[in-house]
Amino acid sequence: MASMSHDARMPLLLLHGSADSPRCWSGVITALGPGPRATAPPLPPAPAAGGSAIAQDLSWLHAQVLGLGGAVDLVGHSYGALLGLRYALQRPERVRHLGLCEPIAFHLLQGHPLRLEIDALNAAFFGHIAAGRSEAALAGLVDYWNGPGAFLGLSAAARSRLGRELPRTASEVAAGRDDQTAVADLAGLGMPCAVLAGEGTTAASRAVCEVLAEAVGTSVQIVRGAGHQAPRTHPQAVADAIGSLLTR
Repeated sequence: MASMSHDARMPLLLLHGSADSPRCWSGVITALGPGPRATAPPLPPAPAAGGSAIAQDLSWLHAQVLGLGGAVDLVGHSYGALLGLRYALQRPERVRHLGLCEPIAFHLLQGHPLRLEIDALNAAFFGHIAAGRSEAALAGLVDYWNGPGAFLGLSAAARSRLGRELPRTASEVAAGRDDQTAVADLAGLGMPCAVLAGEGTTAASRAVCEVLAEAVGTSVQIVRGAGHQAPRTHPQAVADAIGSLLTR
């Protein structure tokens, strides 16, 4: 079980990933128990002008942190982990502990062969959107992260929700595509960090986690049996990792 020696005065802020919602953290919050003062807010709507969400979301996140008392323990998944990473680099004094579950910080793969895979994924996604093929864009993205056929396996209601949220999802994918976080930048992370990856996640996401973990002086914590959606599918294991981080 997750350790509960966390300072209850320090809020734990949980950030969800693309095409997801705060519900992805429900099981983790339950598994953490009454110790951490955990909150998982919904990310804001897509930027009015389109493009990358990151600048808007960094301002939104800072307001969230200030509203919670001015400093937090911060844990994010996927796009939420990229957002948390960028915030911790920008305002390290506001983050006591940082947990990153498969951040889409693909610039860390600059020069790595797997970067070509991500570039192709992004090109296909935005190519479909430009051609008005919204469902094909979403299917390619969902299937990449969750396995072939995952999109068609969703309920009609879930596919409809993803369609409505496509502008927001596109702004998050653009943030990962355009991110410029480099290995040298990671020296600015002075707080204790944990890096998590699902055992069955994509090779590119695993590679990002390995580069990131090495740069911050830790090792990747593998969530056995999980894919990319570890907070949703394996909440106890993720809660245990968070609990261990919060005691450091």
